[in-house]
Order: sequence, then structure tokens, then C-alpha cells
Amino acid sequence: MTAPGAPRLAISTIISGVMVTLGVFVLVRLLVRPGQPLTGTPILDLAFGLFFIARGALYFWTVRRRSRM
Repeated sequence: MTAPGAPRLAISTIISGVMVTLGVFVLVRLLVRPGQPLTGTPILDLAFGLFFIARGALYFWTVRRRSRM
């Protein structure tokens, strides 16, 4: 039998994984193609990538902490 919060935990894990993956993609693309920023400027790409990695990690940790309670 599954826990009551298992589907919510699975969906939240997927969402946070997508956020982290998107951030990593933007940062790696910035390294591979430095002259072709995805969002218009390299600084904006850097900020976008770091924000999504941090936001995805924070979301994942928050959901895990709430599921333990």
C-alpha cells in the first residue's frame, strides 16, 4: 500500500527535476555556444540558469521536508 502523499511527492519531484534540468541546460548551452545566448544576453542566461537550479532544489527540499511530517 502506498503512502497518502506518494502521488504528490512523485509529481513534485518531477517538477523540481525539470526545473533543475532546465537551469543546467541553459548554463551548459552558454558554455558550449558563448556567442549565442538563449535569452538575449549571457548575464541573463547565467541568472536564469542559476535561478532555476536553486528554485528546483529548494522546491525539492521543501516537499521532502513536508512529506516527513
